[in-house]
Amino acid sequence: MGIRDDWPLFAGIIEKTLAGITEAEHQAIYSKWIRLETDPFYKTRAFWYWAGGIFACVLVLVGTVVVWNRTLQRQVNQRTEAVRFNEMRLDALLQLNERADDSIQEIIEFAFRQMVRLTRSRFGYLAFDDQEGMIYSVRSSGSPSPEQPATNVTSGFTIETRGLWGEAVRRRTAVISNSYPDSNPMKKGLPQEYSTLARYMNVPIFKGDKVVVVAGVGNKDTDYDDSDLRQLTLLAQGLWRRLQRKQGEQALAREEKNLRDIVENSPNGITIIQNGKVVYRNSKQLRLVGDINLGENIEYDHIHSEDRAVVEDFYRSILKGAPKRTELNFKFYTTLANRSKENLRWVTCLVTPITYRDDRAFLLTTIDRTRARELEHLLTVQDKMASLGRVAAGIGHEVRNPLSGINIYLRSIEKGVADPAKSHKIGPAIDAIRTASGKMEAVVKRVIDFSKPCEPKVVALDINAPVADAVNLAAMGMGKKGVTLTTDLGDNLPFCKAEPNLIEEVVLNLINNAVDAMNGQDDDRQIRVTTDADGDLVRLAVDDTGPGVPADLTEKVFEPFYTTKAYSTGIGLSLCHRIITDHKGSIRVEPARKDRTGGTGGARFVVELPAVPNDEKHPQPRKLS
Repeated sequence: MGIRDDWPLFAGIIEKTLAGITEAEHQAIYSKWIRLETDPFYKTRAFWYWAGGIFACVLVLVGTVVVWNRTLQRQVNQRTEAVRFNEMRLDALLQLNERADDSIQEIIEFAFRQMVRLTRSRFGYLAFDDQEGMIYSVRSSGSPSPEQPATNVTSGFTIETRGLWGEAVRRRTAVISNSYPDSNPMKKGLPQEYSTLARYMNVPIFKGDKVVVVAGVGNKDTDYDDSDLRQLTLLAQGLWRRLQRKQGEQALAREEKNLRDIVENSPNGITIIQNGKVVYRNSKQLRLVGDINLGENIEYDHIHSEDRAVVEDFYRSILKGAPKRTELNFKFYTTLANRSKENLRWVTCLVTPITYRDDRAFLLTTIDRTRARELEHLLTVQDKMASLGRVAAGIGHEVRNPLSGINIYLRSIEKGVADPAKSHKIGPAIDAIRTASGKMEAVVKRVIDFSKPCEPKVVALDINAPVADAVNLAAMGMGKKGVTLTTDLGDNLPFCKAEPNLIEEVVLNLINNAVDAMNGQDDDRQIRVTTDADGDLVRLAVDDTGPGVPADLTEKVFEPFYTTKAYSTGIGLSLCHRIITDHKGSIRVEPARKDRTGGTGGARFVVELPAVPNDEKHPQPRKLS
């Protein structure tokens, strides 16, 4: 009615009509047109149309969610697997770099197994530019066996027949073949042990423009992809770098060993001082100077007294880092307990600044010049001997002849003076002349004997015999000089080869030298002569209670013309040294012990001669007095 233009009129008509309807008629109309009997809503077609649409939508939504969830799960699994393989790869690379103590073969074995494992392959191949290569197989499950070693089965499978195996080298790039049985112009068959090949991947590793490693794997259950290529490439590169580092370490170790061997076997002592401390010294240095402290608290007692001050200044300047000189010659004793000639060493020390372990240091080179000094000493002695020979020749000509005349005149005077009244005046003068001429004759004889050495006429003898003769001869004048001379001659000594007269002369010289050394002492003037045996040596010793010989003069006392006495030629001990040396023996001087002489010390001259083997003895019985 709302759309009719005459609705007000129409509404009025309706109202009049309704007003004329009775209650019964109203109920009848309501029952017929308003209260109709209808079906439930779920039985209507519209309801089912709506329900079907909603269900379809829900089903599509659920399916979409399920598919999306599965897709996400697959992606998560793939990424998890990728992460796991990345962790495995990183772990493999880490382990590869940590195998510092493994050999090259062990490193190759480990990397090889990881290549096969991480690419899920059935076998692998690895070759270097200096090898034919090797093939490595795994179980059918694809997991490598830790106890199964890589085996070289490439015998007869050379580069000319390698086919796809060498394709990466020829093409200089990685090669993947996921369908090897298909037509492949480069394939040339397989080794007998691997007759089936489904898939294959080959990777070259370069050093500059040169292929140095070829790594290959094959027969993965699924196709090889970029991830497999990345795994194999990274492992092969890591292997090559580790091998290069290992070979470099081995080469460096060999060079270090060679240099250390050279230094350790050097004929010179080598010491490195850094920051005031000894950081290295070779074995020759230890053998040469022993374990001598060169640190802050240096002890200089072993240095010879003549060189101690300059050596102390030399070492202290080095420890301070400012050496005052680059070369020093000095001598020292290898042991403080025995300051003998045998323990005296002559050395030259050279100082060179160097860089040691990235820090400033000093290289001390100690050269043993002991033998050179001995040779120099021998040359000096020879020069003196030559001079002595010339002097002796002059003495023999210029002095000995006048001495002969003096003796002749003395005998004439002795015969011509028969007057007893005058003999008491002439006699003492004649005795004085005879004594003086005798001394001159002895000096001339000693000089001539010393200047004309000759081979001693040795015989096998008991050394006690000439020693006893010399002691008996020297004992005649000991009482007047206030000297007590005693002996302690060993029993059953081994024989030695010697010339008796020369040994007797040596003993007399040593006794006379001891007497002269004790001149000026009022008491405790004792000399003791002893003999004994020490292994294959026969030893003779003369001890006295004199002032002794200073440690720095134990060598010089045997030099020709060296003497500390006011009236001495300096030939006596030199002659002893010459005689004993000609007998292939040795003579030395050392401090005398109180238990030997009973005195307060002194000098002890020791002579050692080689003993004669039993089969060379020809004893000549002789009664000793």
